[in-house]
Formats: sequence, C-alpha cells, structure tokens
Amino acid sequence: MEFIKKLAEFASQRSALIVLLCVIATSLIIAMDLYMGVLSGLPGKTTKSIGKILGKISEVVVFITVLYYALREVYRQIKRRQVMLPSRIEKGLMMVIRIARFIHPVSGSIVLCLVILHGYILAVVWPSPEDWAIWSGLLALALLTVVSVSGWIMRISQPALALRKGHRYMGLLLLFLYLCHKVIAD
Repeated sequence: MEFIKKLAEFASQRSALIVLLCVIATSLIIAMDLYMGVLSGLPGKTTKSIGKILGKISEVVVFITVLYYALREVYRQIKRRQVMLPSRIEKGLMMVIRIARFIHPVSGSIVLCLVILHGYILAVVWPSPEDWAIWSGLLALALLTVVSVSGWIMRISQPALALRKGHRYMGLLLLFLYLCHKVIAD
C-alpha cells in the first residue's frame, strides 16, 4: 500500500510533466505520419487495428478517471445516510479515493491524447464509410476537450462551484456521447 501511495504522490507532483510528455508524444506521432507516412505505410488492417486498440485502451483509462467521482459520491452517500462502516473498510476506501483523486487529472489528459490518436487513425489515416461513427466520435472528442480544459482550469485556479458542477455534468454528458458513439461504431 505504501508503494501505491508513493506512486500516487509522485504522479500528482509531476502531473504537468506527465501530461506534457503525453501531448508531445501524440503530436510527434501525428507529425511523423503526416510527413513520413509512418502509419499510412502500414497495411490497412494493421492501421485499423491500432486505432481500435487505442480506443479500447482509452476506455480503460476513462474508467480509471471516472472511478474518483464514483467512489467519492458513494462515500458521500454513505456518510449522508450515517451508515457505519468498519474502520478498516472506511480507511481503505478513503485511501483509494485519495489515490484516485491524484490520478484523475493525469488520466483525464491521457484519455484526451489517446482519443485524439484513435480519431486521427480511424478518421484520417484509415477513413471508413461509417460517417456517423466519425461524426459522433468528433462530437465526443470536442466535449472531451472542453471537459479537459475546464479540469485544468480548476487545477490551476480556485474553482467556483459552478465550474466544478459544469465539469461534472459535462463529464456525464460525455459518457452519454461515448455510449452513442460506441453504439453507432459497432
């Protein structure tokens, strides 16, 4: 458990650096493809598979990102209803919430980078006739960008309650758009 705590503290202290590295890596991959045709030179099925795998990885990272909010809300409801938990379970839950809180901004930014690569590969490198899937994905990407920017604004400055609520509700809307994209794409 100590290792996980130290890892979470390390990630929170260096979150801007981790996000910057992800953005640079995403930009380099897209630039390498635009100028050297790295992804375009691969066989079509391989390129499409890479795009799909990036989408699946982003789903897992989204789950990790949403975990903080879900666990925090569960804990708040338990406390509001004055349910007594064994102290060991409560301490464990609080530790998981604390770790998820540290990981949340970094994983949210990683999701944005993964989704940009996923969209780039499936819409630009390997375009398919599934126009509705591309448009629904672009709409979800636009909202994900707004959610990410509002999250980093909250991290930099003292957020107003309206901004926090807006970030939360836009996140729920984003989950709905993701489900729509998933239904259309599959």
